[in-house]
Amino acid sequence: MGHFGIRALGGADYQSGLAFGRHPLPDHMFWMGGHSSSGGSVEWLRDLLDKGELSYSEILSLLDTKGLSGGALWTGIDTNRGYYDNIAACGALDLYRLPKYSYYLFQSQSDPNLQIAGIRTTPMVFIANDWTSASTRDITIYCNCERIRLYLNGRLLGVKKPDASYSSMLHAPFIFEGVEWEPGKLMAEAIVDDVIVATHTVMTPGTPDHLTLSVDDCGVDLKADGSDLIMVHVYIRDAKGTVVPDAYNQITFQLTGPAEIVGDGDSRVGSNPVEAEAGAIGVLIRATKEPGLITLLAESEGLKPATVEIISKPVSDAFVPGKSQIPPDRKPEYEVDQIPFFSPPSSRYWEHWTDVAINKPATASSELPGCSASQATSHILADRWSERWSAGNNDLPVWWKVDLEGVYELDGCKIYWESDNTEYEYQVEVSSDDIQWKAVASQRQTGQEMGMDEFHETEIRYVRIVVSDVSKGLASFYVVKVFGKEL
Repeated sequence: MGHFGIRALGGADYQSGLAFGRHPLPDHMFWMGGHSSSGGSVEWLRDLLDKGELSYSEILSLLDTKGLSGGALWTGIDTNRGYYDNIAACGALDLYRLPKYSYYLFQSQSDPNLQIAGIRTTPMVFIANDWTSASTRDITIYCNCERIRLYLNGRLLGVKKPDASYSSMLHAPFIFEGVEWEPGKLMAEAIVDDVIVATHTVMTPGTPDHLTLSVDDCGVDLKADGSDLIMVHVYIRDAKGTVVPDAYNQITFQLTGPAEIVGDGDSRVGSNPVEAEAGAIGVLIRATKEPGLITLLAESEGLKPATVEIISKPVSDAFVPGKSQIPPDRKPEYEVDQIPFFSPPSSRYWEHWTDVAINKPATASSELPGCSASQATSHILADRWSERWSAGNNDLPVWWKVDLEGVYELDGCKIYWESDNTEYEYQVEVSSDDIQWKAVASQRQTGQEMGMDEFHETEIRYVRIVVSDVSKGLASFYVVKVFGKEL
């Protein structure tokens, strides 16, 4: 976000991919856009500053120090787009309002001494790592304090200050690189003036043992007005109470009392039963107009069940009631309901296909700093959806290539492009020797569409994506999945 003197908007402004509006400063307007290396925002800024010769890195440096009013995230919570069969997964919270690692990054930017009623503003520390055998050995910790002490099974691994490479951040992350893995307990201590002001502990998870339920009421009562909603989170935990991040058990719910589960029994919604994602999931409860005790039971085969009670309170505020709607004895059947417009998103990355590119080495003709080719095939789930590969400049065509390190029979690939409102024209090529290449698919796509590139080829070791045109910004994607089996 930034500001500039008020003026009429022109064609370049409308083509920039940015949003504009009146700024609180007198006679100023604001601009708001996505990451400065995507969309048309960099080109727009070059024109605004009359500095067409500025490089991308110089633009980024400039944005770090001048002309910024703040930052914004679109959106705060993941959403089902509706007009495409995929999720806008850019939020700090997922569809079920469960926080991602990025949530704690944002939280760490608060002043540890700031006190605002109703908002958690105390010193905080969070270890962004599940500490499983598959976890990254570079441990990132989000914190708004001076120093971090990190322990593994009671043994001090070191004391760190904020990472100096993130100098533009108010509270940069703390990074402990190359920690040798052993199962057990990671503990971080946040220190201010030699005093421990906050701690966070992560335990290596065991096997799933039981369920727990947590009502996400945010301190607000559920109102019995016939429309008020409340989210209940269910977690799959091991015998010691640690969430199991690779648990995808199916969970069923039973509800008693004056409430209903939103989407209950509707296969198009898929709320009950529902499959957990990374050891957790949520269910929405809607109150009726009758106050009282609501009991929710969660069950999963082989796990101890969990129960939680919620009380919906009488409504004292005036409101305009809607018309009473009596459901039909038999749900009407319409031809349109038989058309599979959308399919529920897979809760696993590889439910029906085997992604043979995971953790395989990747290279590219160019890269932005911090956006290496290998991030598109990382086996670390956090990396696969928070990091990306990006071309280092606007020179086209640009290519990205993965070495499958073996001979495979392939059925297709899927590319998760960075920008929703950018069109990428590309070609998929395969090779057995990295010399002779065969084009097997080509199309023009945006990040919202994410269509499958289907082909059938055998005796393949290398897959290359060649981007020939980008409507604005740089060629960039989060993940490339290659589907097949080793011969």
